Amino acid sequence: MRAERAMNARLGGNCTVPVAGHALIVDDELTLHGLVAAVDGKDIVRQTASGPAVAAEQIGDELGAQLLAAGGARLLQTWQER
Repeated sequence: MRAERAMNARLGGNCTVPVAGHALIVDDELTLHGLVAAVDGKDIVRQTASGPAVAAEQIGDELGAQLLAAGGARLLQTWQER
């Protein structure tokens, strides 16, 4: 949950923005899947990050940055313009 919250904080997500994060921990290794979607749902940016579970916040923040750089910033801008 800490990783998901850190990712959401980096993205500036809230209840009305199509941002999703899902973390899995297996043998102290955390894998976080994240996405940002367009207003119409036709354009989706997906990224994944992994690392030690003790670095959950860092992994989440880094994944948020990756999503923004991969086109998520553009998609989130369309939500702010609504």
